[in-house]
Amino acid sequence: WLGRMFRWSEWLDQWAMLDVFLIGFGIGYERVAPFLPIEVGTGGWCVVGLAFLSMLTRATLERREIWRRIGPNLESLDLDQEYIGCGHCGMPVAAHQEGQACPRCAAKVWRYKPQSTMRTMAFALAGFFCYPFAYLYPMEYNYQIGKMEGYTIMTGVMKLIDAHFFLFAAIIFIASIVIPFLKLFSLSWFFISVHFHSVKRLRLKTEIYRLIKTIGRWSHVDVFTVTVFLPLMHLSGLLAVYVGDALPAFLSVVVLTMIATEIFDPRALWAAYLMEPHE
Repeated sequence: WLGRMFRWSEWLDQWAMLDVFLIGFGIGYERVAPFLPIEVGTGGWCVVGLAFLSMLTRATLERREIWRRIGPNLESLDLDQEYIGCGHCGMPVAAHQEGQACPRCAAKVWRYKPQSTMRTMAFALAGFFCYPFAYLYPMEYNYQIGKMEGYTIMTGVMKLIDAHFFLFAAIIFIASIVIPFLKLFSLSWFFISVHFHSVKRLRLKTEIYRLIKTIGRWSHVDVFTVTVFLPLMHLSGLLAVYVGDALPAFLSVVVLTMIATEIFDPRALWAAYLMEPHE
C-alpha cells in the first residue's frame, strides 16, 4: 500500500500549491496594505512557514531513493527479456505484462499511454477556447464611491509597475501571461510532432515538457492574489472589489493545461525515432 500512497501523494502535490499561495499572499498583502490597516496574525505566519517548508521538501525530495526503499526492486535484468519502464516509479516490468499493475506503485504499465496524445490535444483545444476570454475581459472590478472600473490581467501588471512593485509585476506577467501561452504552444507542438512522426529536436521537446510540467502550477498566482485581497476590500458604499468575468476563464486555462500536461506521455515523442534503424 505504501507505493500506491506515495504515488497518490506525488499527484496531489501538484495541486496543493501552498508555495504558490505564498507568493499570491505576498502580492495580495502588498496591494491591500496601503488602503487598510491590516497585519498578519499567528495563523497567517503558520501558513507562511508551512508553505516555505513545503518548498524545501519539494526541492530536497529524492524520489528514486524513496522508491528504492519502498520496493520491490529488480536486482538484475534478463537480457533476453524486453522490459517497459513504469511511467510513475520507473520500475522495469516485463513487456508481456503491459496493461497490468506495477508491482511497486500499482499504476498500470504501458509502453505508451493509450490515446494520451488525442486526450491531451482535446484539453489543449479547450484551453485555447478559454484563452481569449481570460485576457480580454476584466479579472476584477473595483467599485469606488459610485464608480465601477474593470482591470484585466495586463492592467493589473501595469498597476503594480506604477506602484513600483517591479518584482511582483514580473511574477504576475510571467505566471499569468507567459506560462499559459508557453504551455498551449508546447502542447500543440508536441501533438503535431507525434502526428507527423517528427524526429527533430526530441531532446528540446522533452526538456520543454519537463519545464511546463514543473512551472505550470505557478499560473495560479494571480488567482490566489485575488483570493487574498478580494474579501478584505469591502467598505460598504465606499470601496468594493468583485470577481471579473475573466477569472473563471483564466482558471479554466490553467487547470485544463495542467491536466493536459499530466495526461501527455512524452515517450510518444520518441516513438518514431525508436522505430528507425540505428547502428
